[in-house]
Formats: sequence, C-alpha cells, structure tokens
Amino acid sequence: MENQIRVVVRAIIIREDEILLCQPKGTDWYFFPGGGIRFEEGTEDTLRRELKEELDAELLESRFIGVVESTFLENEQRKHEINIVFCVRINDISLYSHEPHIVFALKKLKKLDNENVVPTELKKAVLQWIQNRKTFWIPMNKTTPR
Repeated sequence: MENQIRVVVRAIIIREDEILLCQPKGTDWYFFPGGGIRFEEGTEDTLRRELKEELDAELLESRFIGVVESTFLENEQRKHEINIVFCVRINDISLYSHEPHIVFALKKLKKLDNENVVPTELKKAVLQWIQNRKTFWIPMNKTTPR
C-alpha cells in the first residue's frame, strides 16, 4: 500500500481551566478532537462536520492557531499527518460521544503536560500557545511510536 499524507483539523476547546480531549476506547492515549479533511471540503467545514459527528456540537467560532506536521508508527505502519489547529467555541461541551469508538474527557489545563496526548509535538505547541497566544508551525519530526 502506498504511503499517504493525512490532512487533519484539530479543535482546541477550553472551558475555564479545562481542555477537551478525545480517547480511542481501549487505549492509554488522547488526541485533540477533529478529523480528516475530505476532498474539496474546507477546514472550517471539516471542523463543523467533525464536531457535529463526534459531540453533536455546533461550531460558534473558530480561530486558526497553528500547524503541526508529524510522522509516527501506529500498528506497525508509518503514518504522516498535517494537523491544522483551531481554537474553537462550541454551543455546549458534552462529554457524550456520538461515535462508538471514542470517549471524551475534560482535563485540567495545568495537568495537560502529564497527559499522554498525541502527537506530542502538538500537545507541546498547544501548551505554548496557551501561555503566549502566538501562532505556531511545527515542521515534521522523526517517526515516533504512538
């Protein structure tokens, strides 16, 4: 099978001192909500669709905050993602997942550094953005296990 690059939008959703994370069932890691961009679908349309599909939430506001490229190993297969990241505001933060393979959790911002959030480079960039609100671009890293 030919290697492919997956372009993904990620939603950073903060409520007071907590941040929303998504976890695949049966794993010990988290990721920021979002998903892959479909052919001829814009980034904001993808955000809107993914938030509706996963959380049944309505996108009220989005602000571009950065891009993180990453390569990683997942199930012994090399993957390459370009994560386009937005800070978003939604109508309601519900922890009920509308997708059977994932669950949601609100985690304390001050403890986010200790959580197993992937890609690690994205977690670090978001933590830095929370401190300084500066747009980021993190170029591709070396392949790391997920």
